[in-house]
Amino acid sequence: AAVRTLQDGVETIRMEDALLDYAMQVVEETRRHPAISVGVSTRGALAWYRASQAAALAAGREFVIPDDVKGLAVPCLAHRLVLTQAHDSLGRQRVDGERVIAEIVGRVAVPT
Repeated sequence: AAVRTLQDGVETIRMEDALLDYAMQVVEETRRHPAISVGVSTRGALAWYRASQAAALAAGREFVIPDDVKGLAVPCLAHRLVLTQAHDSLGRQRVDGERVIAEIVGRVAVPT
């Protein structure tokens, strides 16, 4: 019962349109990045959205702030990518999902 109460509480947390647009721009960038074969899916974007709401709820807020979204980008999105098979001269994969997501998040302007 307590879990259901928390789940219902998360759904009441607001995210401003500008912040939602920012998140969608990050997701779109994963679909165009040369190191990524398959970017974040709609389901992955929704999971990131819900995680951001949960972070705000856990912090005692009724709204999501940019730090909630940015702070959860790597843990919510990195494992959802299918990366290109680029390797270095030793056969190691040159890119990893965490680094690519961090690069995209660092490049996309955050709303203020």
